[in-house]
Amino acid sequence: MTHANDSIGTNNYIDKSPPSSINKVEISTKKSYFVRGIALLFIFIGGLSLSENIKRKKHWKRVNARVIDHKWEHSKDTDGNTIMMASEVFTFMVNGKEVEATSGGSSTHPMKLDKNVEIYYNPENFSDIMVNTTYIIPSSLIILGLLILYTQF
Repeated sequence: MTHANDSIGTNNYIDKSPPSSINKVEISTKKSYFVRGIALLFIFIGGLSLSENIKRKKHWKRVNARVIDHKWEHSKDTDGNTIMMASEVFTFMVNGKEVEATSGGSSTHPMKLDKNVEIYYNPENFSDIMVNTTYIIPSSLIILGLLILYTQF
């Protein structure tokens, strides 16, 4: 004999209906917030870097320098392949003395030897230099962040 309460709590019904549109909207909204967050991060990092470069340009000394050498390093790309990266070594004059300094950035396509370029150096530490093209990456990050935000609205 079965009792009426034997089946209580044993409902084996599985809801196989498609998720409601509310769930789709929630997922879409979460993705949208994530993408906007990444865009704002790009803008923040680009702005911070650009601000630092502007401060340097304002307080550091500008001078013409010449590329005299490259410092090559082995590096790995995202696929694990070995690539060669170079930093430029510059020579320039400060108070009548020749100074050598190495750029902080690395590139697979360094500047040509004997190329004359404008750099900025820290008057308190002559080996601390900034190549005048240092605005490209921060500006690119800001523009990329703005483009991402634009596509989200």
